[in-house]
Amino acid sequence: MKNTIETLVETQLTDYFGNGPSSPARVSLYDTVRQTLINAAQTKAAEGLSPAEAVEAAFDEMPMLSSLIANTDADQSKTASQTTDEGKTAHHAHHIDIDEDGIRVDDGKTMRVDNKGITLNEGRTLRADANGLKIGDHVFGVDPTDPLSEASWRDGDDFEMLPPNQDTHFDSTSLKTIDIMATHTTLSVFPTDGDEVLIRERITGSNDDYRARTRVAGDTLQIMQGTIPHFFRLRVYLDILIPSNFKGQIKIRAHRSKLDLKSLTDLENLSLTVDSGTVRLNEITAATLAVQLTSGTISLAKTDVQTTLTLAEKSGIVNMIDVTSPVLNIVNDNGTFSGMGLHGAGSITGHAGTINAQFDQITGDWQVENGSGTIALTMPNTDYFFDLEAANGTVKGPKATQYEHNVLSLKEGTVGDHPEYRLTVRAKSGTINVR
Repeated sequence: MKNTIETLVETQLTDYFGNGPSSPARVSLYDTVRQTLINAAQTKAAEGLSPAEAVEAAFDEMPMLSSLIANTDADQSKTASQTTDEGKTAHHAHHIDIDEDGIRVDDGKTMRVDNKGITLNEGRTLRADANGLKIGDHVFGVDPTDPLSEASWRDGDDFEMLPPNQDTHFDSTSLKTIDIMATHTTLSVFPTDGDEVLIRERITGSNDDYRARTRVAGDTLQIMQGTIPHFFRLRVYLDILIPSNFKGQIKIRAHRSKLDLKSLTDLENLSLTVDSGTVRLNEITAATLAVQLTSGTISLAKTDVQTTLTLAEKSGIVNMIDVTSPVLNIVNDNGTFSGMGLHGAGSITGHAGTINAQFDQITGDWQVENGSGTIALTMPNTDYFFDLEAANGTVKGPKATQYEHNVLSLKEGTVGDHPEYRLTVRAKSGTINVR
Protein backbone atom coordinates (compact mmCIF):
# COMPACT_ATOMS: atom_id res chain seq x y z
CA MET A 1 0.00 0.00 0.00
CA LYS A 2 1.35 3.39 -0.95
CA ASN A 3 1.95 5.88 1.83
CA THR A 4 0.31 9.29 2.02
CA ILE A 5 3.26 11.25 0.63
CA GLU A 6 3.59 9.03 -2.46
CA THR A 7 -0.14 9.32 -3.13
CA LEU A 8 -0.12 13.12 -2.77
CA VAL A 9 2.89 13.47 -5.07
CA GLU A 10 1.41 11.23 -7.75
CA THR A 11 -1.94 13.04 -7.55
CA GLN A 12 -0.33 16.43 -8.14
CA LEU A 13 1.89 15.07 -10.91
CA THR A 14 -1.23 13.94 -12.75
CA ASP A 15 -2.13 17.62 -13.16
CA TYR A 16 1.19 18.14 -14.99
CA PHE A 17 1.65 14.92 -16.95
CA GLY A 18 -2.02 14.00 -17.48
CA ASN A 19 -2.58 11.18 -19.96
CA GLY A 20 -0.23 12.51 -22.62
CA PRO A 21 2.13 10.46 -24.82
CA SER A 22 4.35 7.99 -22.96
CA SER A 23 7.63 8.46 -24.76
CA PRO A 24 10.76 6.99 -23.11
CA ALA A 25 12.00 10.48 -22.25
CA ARG A 26 8.65 11.49 -20.72
CA VAL A 27 8.40 8.25 -18.72
CA SER A 28 11.96 8.65 -17.44
CA LEU A 29 11.30 12.29 -16.60
CA TYR A 30 8.17 11.34 -14.67
CA ASP A 31 9.98 8.64 -12.68
CA THR A 32 12.86 10.96 -11.86
CA VAL A 33 10.68 13.91 -10.83
CA ARG A 34 8.38 11.64 -8.80
CA GLN A 35 11.21 10.10 -6.78
CA THR A 36 12.92 13.46 -6.28
CA LEU A 37 9.69 14.98 -4.93
CA ILE A 38 8.97 11.98 -2.68
CA ASN A 39 12.49 12.10 -1.19
CA ALA A 40 12.25 15.86 -0.61
CA ALA A 41 8.79 15.57 0.96
CA GLN A 42 9.85 12.71 3.24
CA THR A 43 12.78 14.78 4.47
CA LYS A 44 10.52 17.76 5.19
CA ALA A 45 7.98 15.52 6.95
CA ALA A 46 10.76 14.19 9.18
CA GLU A 47 11.51 17.80 10.12
CA GLY A 48 7.95 18.28 11.42
CA LEU A 49 5.73 19.20 8.48
CA SER A 50 2.49 17.36 7.83
CA PRO A 51 2.45 15.14 4.71
CA ALA A 52 0.38 17.69 2.77
CA GLU A 53 2.64 20.58 3.83
CA ALA A 54 5.76 18.55 3.03
CA VAL A 55 4.53 17.74 -0.49
CA GLU A 56 3.56 21.36 -1.15
CA ALA A 57 6.99 22.52 0.00
CA ALA A 58 8.69 19.95 -2.23
CA PHE A 59 6.71 21.12 -5.28
CA ASP A 60 7.55 24.75 -4.43
CA GLU A 61 11.25 23.93 -4.75
CA MET A 62 10.82 22.16 -8.10
CA PRO A 63 11.18 24.19 -11.32
CA MET A 64 8.09 24.84 -13.42
CA LEU A 65 7.11 21.37 -14.54
CA SER A 66 4.80 22.47 -17.34
CA SER A 67 7.58 24.10 -19.35
CA LEU A 68 9.93 21.25 -18.52
CA ILE A 69 7.46 18.68 -19.88
CA ALA A 70 6.83 20.81 -22.96
CA ASN A 71 10.57 20.99 -23.64
CA THR A 72 10.83 17.24 -23.21
CA ASP A 73 8.02 16.63 -25.69
CA ALA A 74 9.53 19.11 -28.16
CA ASP A 75 12.96 17.52 -27.96
CA GLN A 76 11.40 14.08 -28.27
CA SER A 77 9.50 15.16 -31.37
CA LYS A 78 12.69 16.39 -33.00
CA THR A 79 14.48 13.16 -32.19
CA ALA A 80 11.64 10.87 -33.27
CA SER A 81 10.94 12.44 -36.64
CA GLN A 82 12.71 13.68 -39.72
CA THR A 83 11.42 15.76 -42.62
CA THR A 84 11.87 14.54 -46.22
CA ASP A 85 12.63 16.73 -49.21
CA GLU A 86 8.95 16.59 -50.18
CA GLY A 87 7.98 18.06 -46.83
CA LYS A 88 6.60 14.77 -45.51
CA THR A 89 7.42 13.57 -42.01
CA ALA A 90 8.72 10.04 -41.57
CA HIS A 91 8.63 8.66 -38.00
CA HIS A 92 11.07 6.03 -36.82
CA ALA A 93 11.08 3.69 -33.86
CA HIS A 94 13.45 4.20 -30.97
CA HIS A 95 16.61 2.14 -30.88
CA ILE A 96 17.28 0.78 -27.39
CA ASP A 97 20.57 -0.78 -26.25
CA ILE A 98 20.88 -2.53 -22.88
CA ASP A 99 24.25 -4.01 -21.92
CA GLU A 100 26.85 -3.98 -19.15
CA ASP A 101 27.57 -0.30 -19.87
CA GLY A 102 23.98 0.72 -19.09
CA ILE A 103 20.90 1.72 -21.08
CA ARG A 104 20.92 3.90 -24.19
CA VAL A 105 17.95 5.08 -26.25
CA ASP A 106 18.83 6.34 -29.77
CA ASP A 107 22.56 5.99 -29.07
CA GLY A 108 22.14 7.98 -25.88
CA LYS A 109 20.63 11.03 -27.56
CA THR A 110 17.18 10.44 -26.10
CA MET A 111 18.21 8.80 -22.84
CA ARG A 112 21.39 7.46 -21.30
CA VAL A 113 21.71 5.64 -17.98
CA ASP A 114 25.13 4.41 -16.85
CA ASN A 115 27.47 4.45 -13.86
CA LYS A 116 28.12 8.16 -14.42
CA GLY A 117 24.46 9.18 -14.05
CA ILE A 118 21.34 9.86 -16.10
CA THR A 119 20.76 12.18 -19.07
CA LEU A 120 17.61 12.93 -21.06
CA ASN A 121 17.90 14.54 -24.49
CA GLU A 122 21.68 14.81 -24.12
CA GLY A 123 21.29 16.69 -20.86
CA ARG A 124 19.01 19.44 -22.15
CA THR A 125 16.00 18.08 -20.25
CA LEU A 126 17.72 16.37 -17.32
CA ARG A 127 21.21 15.51 -16.19
CA ALA A 128 22.07 13.83 -12.89
CA ASP A 129 25.65 12.97 -12.04
CA ALA A 130 28.32 13.53 -9.42
CA ASN A 131 28.13 17.29 -9.98
CA GLY A 132 24.48 17.48 -8.93
CA LEU A 133 21.08 17.63 -10.59
CA LYS A 134 20.09 19.73 -13.62
CA ILE A 135 16.42 19.85 -14.67
CA GLY A 136 15.82 22.08 -17.67
CA ASP A 137 17.76 25.27 -17.05
CA HIS A 138 17.69 24.85 -13.27
CA VAL A 139 20.83 23.46 -11.66
CA PHE A 140 20.98 21.89 -8.23
CA GLY A 141 24.59 21.33 -7.25
CA VAL A 142 25.98 19.77 -4.12
CA ASP A 143 24.05 21.01 -1.10
CA PRO A 144 26.23 23.77 0.42
CA THR A 145 25.23 22.57 3.90
CA ASP A 146 26.31 19.03 3.12
CA PRO A 147 29.58 18.45 4.99
CA LEU A 148 30.80 16.16 2.25
CA SER A 149 30.97 19.10 -0.16
CA GLU A 150 34.16 20.27 1.54
CA ALA A 151 36.91 20.06 -1.05
CA SER A 152 39.57 19.10 1.49
CA TRP A 153 37.78 15.81 2.02
CA ARG A 154 37.31 15.05 -1.66
CA ASP A 155 40.87 15.81 -2.72
CA GLY A 156 43.44 13.06 -3.00
CA ASP A 157 43.33 9.34 -3.61
CA ASP A 158 44.56 8.19 -0.20
CA PHE A 159 41.12 7.38 1.24
CA GLU A 160 40.55 3.65 1.54
CA MET A 161 37.11 2.13 1.02
CA LEU A 162 35.60 0.17 3.90
CA PRO A 163 35.34 -3.50 2.99
CA PRO A 164 31.79 -4.88 2.86
CA ASN A 165 30.35 -6.94 5.71
CA GLN A 166 33.39 -6.90 7.95
CA ASP A 167 34.92 -4.76 10.68
CA THR A 168 37.81 -2.37 10.06
CA HIS A 169 40.36 -1.73 12.83
CA PHE A 170 42.67 1.23 13.50
CA ASP A 171 45.30 1.50 16.22
CA SER A 172 44.30 4.42 18.47
CA THR A 173 47.48 4.79 20.52
CA SER A 174 48.81 7.62 18.31
CA LEU A 175 45.44 9.21 17.53
CA LYS A 176 44.42 12.54 19.01
CA THR A 177 41.41 13.32 16.80
CA ILE A 178 38.65 11.26 15.23
CA ASP A 179 36.95 13.31 12.50
CA ILE A 180 33.72 12.01 11.00
CA MET A 181 31.65 13.31 8.10
CA ALA A 182 28.32 11.72 7.24
CA THR A 183 25.14 12.42 5.31
CA HIS A 184 21.78 10.61 5.42
CA THR A 185 23.32 8.23 7.95
CA THR A 186 22.38 6.51 11.19
CA LEU A 187 25.62 6.98 13.11
CA SER A 188 26.31 5.28 16.45
CA VAL A 189 29.45 5.90 18.52
CA PHE A 190 30.13 3.68 21.55
CA PRO A 191 33.11 2.63 23.65
CA THR A 192 35.00 -0.64 23.32
CA ASP A 193 37.82 -2.40 25.19
CA GLY A 194 41.33 -2.53 23.82
CA ASP A 195 43.34 0.01 21.82
CA GLU A 196 41.67 -0.16 18.43
CA VAL A 197 38.97 1.93 16.78
CA LEU A 198 36.47 -0.40 15.16
CA ILE A 199 34.30 0.72 12.23
CA ARG A 200 31.32 -1.27 11.03
CA GLU A 201 29.09 -0.18 8.11
CA ARG A 202 25.82 -1.55 6.76
CA ILE A 203 24.21 -0.09 3.63
CA THR A 204 21.23 -1.05 1.49
CA GLY A 205 22.94 -0.36 -1.86
CA SER A 206 25.47 -2.62 -3.58
CA ASN A 207 27.43 0.07 -5.42
CA ASP A 208 30.95 0.40 -3.99
CA ASP A 209 30.77 4.18 -4.42
CA TYR A 210 28.25 4.23 -1.57
CA ARG A 211 30.71 2.79 0.95
CA ALA A 212 32.49 4.96 3.49
CA ARG A 213 36.19 5.86 3.14
CA THR A 214 38.87 6.26 5.79
CA ARG A 215 42.39 7.57 6.11
CA VAL A 216 44.86 8.48 8.83
CA ALA A 217 46.41 11.93 8.41
CA GLY A 218 49.03 12.52 11.09
CA ASP A 219 47.31 12.00 14.44
CA THR A 220 43.79 12.25 12.92
CA LEU A 221 41.56 9.41 11.77
CA GLN A 222 39.15 10.68 9.11
CA ILE A 223 35.97 8.77 8.29
CA MET A 224 34.04 9.99 5.25
CA GLN A 225 30.62 8.95 4.01
CA GLY A 226 30.47 7.52 0.49
CA THR A 227 28.48 8.94 -2.42
CA ILE A 228 24.75 9.34 -1.83
CA PRO A 229 22.56 8.55 -4.87
CA HIS A 230 20.12 11.17 -6.14
CA PHE A 231 17.05 9.15 -6.90
CA PHE A 232 16.51 6.52 -4.26
CA ARG A 233 16.80 6.47 -0.50
CA LEU A 234 19.99 4.75 0.59
CA ARG A 235 19.96 3.48 4.17
CA VAL A 236 23.36 3.75 5.81
CA TYR A 237 24.18 2.46 9.28
CA LEU A 238 27.64 3.33 10.56
CA ASP A 239 28.87 2.04 13.94
CA ILE A 240 32.12 3.42 15.33
CA LEU A 241 33.52 1.84 18.49
CA ILE A 242 36.17 3.90 20.23
CA PRO A 243 38.53 2.61 22.94
CA SER A 244 37.33 3.61 26.39
CA ASN A 245 40.82 4.93 27.17
CA PHE A 246 40.77 7.38 24.21
CA LYS A 247 41.25 10.89 25.67
CA GLY A 248 41.38 13.01 22.51
CA GLN A 249 38.71 14.86 20.59
CA ILE A 250 35.83 13.68 18.44
CA LYS A 251 34.47 15.89 15.64
CA ILE A 252 31.30 14.97 13.77
CA ARG A 253 29.79 16.91 10.87
CA ALA A 254 26.58 15.43 9.55
CA HIS A 255 23.76 16.23 7.17
CA ARG A 256 20.23 14.89 7.64
CA SER A 257 21.42 12.14 9.94
CA LYS A 258 20.67 10.41 13.22
CA LEU A 259 23.49 10.51 15.75
CA ASP A 260 23.64 8.34 18.88
CA LEU A 261 26.65 8.70 21.19
CA LYS A 262 26.79 6.81 24.47
CA SER A 263 29.18 6.14 27.37
CA LEU A 264 32.11 8.15 26.03
CA THR A 265 34.25 9.41 28.93
CA ASP A 266 37.16 11.75 29.60
CA LEU A 267 37.20 13.26 26.12
CA GLU A 268 39.22 16.41 25.51
CA ASN A 269 36.52 17.83 23.26
CA LEU A 270 33.34 16.67 21.59
CA SER A 271 32.09 18.79 18.69
CA LEU A 272 28.93 18.06 16.68
CA THR A 273 27.66 20.09 13.72
CA VAL A 274 24.46 18.73 12.20
CA ASP A 275 22.45 20.34 9.43
CA SER A 276 19.21 18.57 10.35
CA GLY A 277 18.37 15.37 12.14
CA THR A 278 18.43 13.83 15.59
CA VAL A 279 21.23 13.95 18.16
CA ARG A 280 21.26 11.83 21.30
CA LEU A 281 24.06 12.00 23.88
CA ASN A 282 23.99 9.76 26.95
CA GLU A 283 26.60 9.26 29.66
CA ILE A 284 29.16 11.63 28.15
CA THR A 285 32.02 13.30 30.00
CA ALA A 286 34.28 15.80 28.26
CA ALA A 287 36.35 18.89 28.96
CA THR A 288 34.31 20.85 26.39
CA LEU A 289 31.18 20.05 24.44
CA ALA A 290 29.77 22.00 21.48
CA VAL A 291 26.63 21.04 19.57
CA GLN A 292 25.14 22.91 16.59
CA LEU A 293 21.93 21.76 14.94
CA THR A 294 19.96 23.60 12.27
CA SER A 295 16.71 21.72 12.86
CA GLY A 296 15.61 18.58 14.62
CA THR A 297 15.92 17.19 18.13
CA ILE A 298 18.79 17.24 20.62
CA SER A 299 18.71 15.04 23.74
CA LEU A 300 21.40 15.08 26.43
CA ALA A 301 21.29 12.79 29.47
CA LYS A 302 23.82 12.13 32.24
CA THR A 303 26.32 14.46 30.64
CA ASP A 304 29.17 16.07 32.58
CA VAL A 305 31.30 18.81 30.98
CA GLN A 306 34.26 20.14 32.95
CA THR A 307 34.58 23.63 31.40
CA THR A 308 32.01 24.84 28.83
CA LEU A 309 28.93 23.30 27.24
CA THR A 310 27.64 25.19 24.20
CA LEU A 311 24.46 24.18 22.41
CA ALA A 312 22.80 26.07 19.56
CA GLU A 313 19.74 25.10 17.53
CA LYS A 314 17.80 27.23 15.07
CA SER A 315 14.56 25.28 15.18
CA GLY A 316 13.46 22.18 17.03
CA ILE A 317 13.45 20.52 20.43
CA VAL A 318 16.15 20.44 23.11
CA ASN A 319 15.87 17.98 26.01
CA MET A 320 18.34 17.78 28.89
CA ILE A 321 18.27 15.46 31.89
CA ASP A 322 20.99 15.45 34.57
CA VAL A 323 23.47 17.74 32.81
CA THR A 324 26.38 19.40 34.62
CA SER A 325 28.82 22.12 33.55
CA PRO A 326 30.34 25.24 35.16
CA VAL A 327 29.17 27.15 32.07
CA LEU A 328 26.12 26.17 30.00
CA ASN A 329 25.30 28.41 27.04
CA ILE A 330 22.11 27.25 25.34
CA VAL A 331 20.40 28.87 22.35
CA ASN A 332 17.19 27.53 20.82
CA ASP A 333 15.82 30.16 18.45
CA ASN A 334 12.46 28.56 17.70
CA GLY A 335 11.15 25.56 19.53
CA THR A 336 11.05 23.96 22.95
CA PHE A 337 13.71 23.71 25.62
CA SER A 338 13.22 21.28 28.49
CA GLY A 339 15.85 20.75 31.15
CA MET A 340 15.67 18.68 34.33
CA GLY A 341 18.41 18.20 36.86
CA LEU A 342 20.64 21.02 35.61
CA HIS A 343 23.83 21.79 37.56
CA GLY A 344 25.97 24.87 36.94
CA ALA A 345 25.57 28.40 35.61
CA GLY A 346 25.13 30.14 32.29
CA SER A 347 22.39 31.23 29.92
CA ILE A 348 19.34 29.98 28.04
CA THR A 349 18.17 32.06 25.07
CA GLY A 350 15.15 31.62 22.85
CA HIS A 351 13.32 33.64 20.23
CA ALA A 352 9.91 31.97 20.19
CA GLY A 353 8.74 28.91 22.05
CA THR A 354 8.84 27.43 25.54
CA ILE A 355 11.65 27.32 28.07
CA ASN A 356 11.13 24.93 30.96
CA ALA A 357 14.09 24.31 33.26
CA GLN A 358 14.53 22.69 36.65
CA PHE A 359 17.84 23.46 38.41
CA ASP A 360 19.22 21.05 41.01
CA GLN A 361 22.21 23.27 41.74
CA ILE A 362 23.36 26.73 40.69
CA THR A 363 27.07 27.53 40.88
CA GLY A 364 26.93 30.98 39.30
CA ASP A 365 24.62 33.53 37.68
CA TRP A 366 21.88 32.52 35.24
CA GLN A 367 20.49 34.63 32.38
CA VAL A 368 17.29 33.42 30.70
CA GLU A 369 15.73 35.31 27.75
CA ASN A 370 12.85 34.58 25.40
CA GLY A 371 11.18 36.65 22.69
CA SER A 372 7.70 35.21 23.02
CA GLY A 373 6.31 32.22 24.83
CA THR A 374 6.49 30.78 28.33
CA ILE A 375 9.43 30.65 30.71
CA ALA A 376 8.98 28.27 33.65
CA LEU A 377 11.90 27.79 36.05
CA THR A 378 12.21 25.68 39.19
CA MET A 379 15.04 26.79 41.43
CA PRO A 380 16.92 24.71 44.03
CA ASN A 381 16.63 25.30 47.75
CA THR A 382 19.29 28.01 47.92
CA ASP A 383 19.62 31.78 48.40
CA TYR A 384 19.80 33.99 45.29
CA PHE A 385 18.94 37.39 43.81
CA PHE A 386 16.25 37.51 41.13
CA ASP A 387 15.27 40.07 38.49
CA LEU A 388 12.27 39.04 36.39
CA GLU A 389 10.64 41.21 33.73
CA ALA A 390 8.19 40.67 30.85
CA ALA A 391 7.73 43.69 28.56
CA ASN A 392 4.26 42.51 27.55
CA GLY A 393 3.11 39.75 29.84
CA THR A 394 2.87 38.56 33.40
CA VAL A 395 5.47 37.52 35.94
CA LYS A 396 5.05 35.18 38.88
CA GLY A 397 8.00 35.24 41.24
CA PRO A 398 9.30 32.90 43.93
CA LYS A 399 8.52 33.13 47.59
CA ALA A 400 11.01 35.84 48.47
CA THR A 401 12.37 37.13 51.68
CA GLN A 402 12.15 40.64 50.33
CA TYR A 403 10.72 42.24 47.19
CA GLU A 404 12.23 45.46 45.87
CA HIS A 405 9.72 45.60 43.00
CA ASN A 406 6.52 43.60 42.86
CA VAL A 407 4.19 44.52 40.01
CA LEU A 408 2.42 42.48 37.33
CA SER A 409 5.27 42.50 34.80
CA LEU A 410 8.27 43.00 37.11
CA LYS A 411 9.52 41.11 40.14
CA GLU A 412 12.83 41.89 41.78
CA GLY A 413 14.21 40.80 45.13
CA THR A 414 16.03 38.07 46.99
CA VAL A 415 15.40 34.55 48.18
CA GLY A 416 17.04 33.82 51.53
CA ASP A 417 19.24 35.98 53.69
CA HIS A 418 22.60 35.28 52.07
CA PRO A 419 22.20 35.36 48.30
CA GLU A 420 25.35 34.85 46.23
CA TYR A 421 24.18 34.36 42.65
CA ARG A 422 21.68 36.19 40.45
CA LEU A 423 18.85 34.95 38.27
CA THR A 424 17.89 37.37 35.49
CA VAL A 425 14.90 36.57 33.29
CA ARG A 426 13.59 38.67 30.38
CA ALA A 427 10.70 38.12 27.99
CA LYS A 428 9.32 40.45 25.33
CA SER A 429 5.91 38.86 25.55
CA GLY A 430 4.51 35.87 27.37
CA THR A 431 4.63 34.49 30.88
CA ILE A 432 7.44 34.11 33.39
CA ASN A 433 6.97 31.73 36.30
CA VAL A 434 9.77 31.09 38.80
CA ARG A 435 9.21 28.62 41.60
